[in-house]
Formats: sequence, C-alpha cells, structure tokens
Amino acid sequence: MTNYLLNEGYTDNRYIFNKGLGSKIYINNREYIDLSFAAGSLILGHHSKIFKKSIKQIVNKKLSLLASPNNQAVDFSKTLKRILPNFSKFIFCNSGSEAVMKSIRISKAITKKNLIICVSGSWHGSNDKTLFSANKKLAPIPLSSGLSNYDQKNIKFIPYNNIETSKKILNKFKKKICCILIEPIQAGLPNINSVKYLKFLNHYAKKNNKILIFDEMITGLRTNCSSVQSLYNLNPHITTFGKCFGGGFPIGIIAINELIKKKLKKKKNKIYFFDNFFKNYI
Repeated sequence: MTNYLLNEGYTDNRYIFNKGLGSKIYINNREYIDLSFAAGSLILGHHSKIFKKSIKQIVNKKLSLLASPNNQAVDFSKTLKRILPNFSKFIFCNSGSEAVMKSIRISKAITKKNLIICVSGSWHGSNDKTLFSANKKLAPIPLSSGLSNYDQKNIKFIPYNNIETSKKILNKFKKKICCILIEPIQAGLPNINSVKYLKFLNHYAKKNNKILIFDEMITGLRTNCSSVQSLYNLNPHITTFGKCFGGGFPIGIIAINELIKKKLKKKKNKIYFFDNFFKNYI
C-alpha cells in the first residue's frame, strides 16, 4: 500500500493501525494493548459509548462550527469553573501546543519581558519557543531544526526538584523573566516527591511578582477529577489543559486567575486569540 504520510522523525510508518476498541488497537485483525491512549487524550478508551453518545447529541441538536460566541462554549466554561474553581476565565484553542504558545503571549504582553524560565524535563508540545532541552549545564539545546536563535537566547532552564540551584538561576535573571513554565508532574521524568519544589515555585512567583504557568496537559482532570494544583493547594497564574478534556476531539484550554484577568483588562492593546474553530475573547 502506497503511503504518503511524513511523520515526526521521518519514520517509515511500518505500523499503520486501523481501529481501536476499549484498551486495544488493531492492525487488521491483530490486537495490541494501547499503553498511550492517544498520548493521554482518550481517558475513556477507544470507541467509548459515552463518546459515541456525545457525537449523536451534537448531530441531533444541529450543532455546527460557528466561529462566533456560542452557548456550547459558555456551557463548557461553566463546567470547567466547577472543577477548576481557582480560575476566572477560560480561553479555548485547538491543541495543547497552541495553549502554551498563547499563554506565553499573555505573559509577554503583561510583563513586557521576553525570557522564559522553563523547568528541565518538562514537555510543552510542538511549540517553537519551548522546543529545547537542557544539557548537563542547563544550556538550551534545540530539539528540532528550524528554530530561531532568538528563541534559544530567550529561554533558560532550572533543574526540576532542585530548589537551591533553581533559586540561584531565578534570582540571576529576575528582571528579565516573563514567565516560569513547568509541567508539575512530568510525563517524561515523573517524581512524586516534588511537592516541596512546586510550593517553592508557587511562593517565589507570588513573592517576586512573576507569572507562574502550570502545564497540566497530562495531569489535568486525571488528578482527583481536577488538577495537581488543586490537590496540593497551589495557585499558578495561568494553567494549560487539553487532551482528555476533549474526550477524543482536539482541544486546548488556557485558564487564567483573577489577577491575570484584571491585568489584561487594563491593557490598551488587546491580545489576539481568535481562530476558526474557537471564538476566544476575555
């Protein structure tokens, strides 16, 4: 079979799956256990009855792509408020990568600064501004070709779960920081003993008036049907969600707290969020 796909890493696509059911995915009739569930997007598994029922409801109610303010977005925001009560507004977009990108845009607009402090080991999707990893000296190394030198110069890493070194680096670049960005419980470097570190970042950001962004793509909704920050009583300024919140559809969510909402209202130049699939405004 001729294959015209060009996937990440230029893989030869030897394994083309054609269907999924429950915890299994299939190549023709050969069954495999899915340990990924679409990188965490399918919290109910493949082909779930709830998902199919939701699609039927959408068809029966004649819902459509509106690209304008709509009742469905309003209703969804109210549901999010019930499970994420610390946030004042929600901005919808198409993916987790897009949510991170726009969160950084918000931070730069508010602070008028450009330096992103990223915690080593965190993953923030296919986003040019964060598509770097830290080497042994915590210097940013590109994960892809095609990234700009400007973005590489404007990202600094602090070591995950190392309070002493992180504090030194944060203090060194304090005047240049636009945001501190972290995946609180990391998918690639999980550490269940990171509560003290998360509380340190939360306290540092509050004390020094720095914007703290939690990327909870993986932990959002899976943690007590809420979030890591709710579990540990933390208060980041901005949080990004996605994956399983879409139930199988692509989605990204930016949640902002009351402080960020007030700062955005004071800005003369508004921040642009709009795209075809979500009508976003604050």
